Amino acid sequence: MKWTLKQFWKYFSKSKVLILQAIFYIFDESEEEGLKASKAAIKRNVVIEASKLTKTRKAELIQILSGISVRNQSDDYVDLKMDEAIDAVGAERVLTYIKRDKKKTALHALVLEAIHKNVLRKDGTAVYYMDDQLGFDVESAVDYFEDPNNQTLKAQILEKILSDSWTLQHDDKDMIVMYHKFGYEINGQKKQIDSKMVCVGEDQTYTAMAKTVGLPVAIAALKILNKQIIWTF
Repeated sequence: MKWTLKQFWKYFSKSKVLILQAIFYIFDESEEEGLKASKAAIKRNVVIEASKLTKTRKAELIQILSGISVRNQSDDYVDLKMDEAIDAVGAERVLTYIKRDKKKTALHALVLEAIHKNVLRKDGTAVYYMDDQLGFDVESAVDYFEDPNNQTLKAQILEKILSDSWTLQHDDKDMIVMYHKFGYEINGQKKQIDSKMVCVGEDQTYTAMAKTVGLPVAIAALKILNKQIIWTF
């Protein structure tokens, strides 16, 4: 059969919707596969970059991206939460924070943890310390703590956060490790004395810190009272 232009157009007019739909779906499928491949490549890159981070940096990113604190958790738990954060918020966003300035990321995580632990409070988007507004949102609060004039308050907030994290539980034990190296010269010869000490606490009350600080003070006080040490001013 020999087609005329009129016959072809008449046939095409009835079938063009189906043809266009087929073209659309073929193109869309190809585009979708390419997008998936691109996202997979970005995720692989993010996983590699995340594996190079320190545990502290990972904890900061998890605090920012997932809103949870993993401070003092095991390495495996931190890695698990890092993987969950990548899947939840997307590799592109995680990569943005990985490449961001380390100090700014640390401050961002500090502000969020302080809010989570009620050291700072949010009223709407604004961030407050007691009744003083530090910023109209979290980012501006981070900028506030970057100011050299506000380092005292930053230290106080960090102290409050760490005091909770570092509190010993009933069955916890602390440990103190000290190493002193004394160098001196006598008769033209250089000499060195090494002093080492390891002290492990018994429990939450009888800690290594209490022993190494309290016992020397108690011994000194007894010797002063017994006039074995003459107190002078």
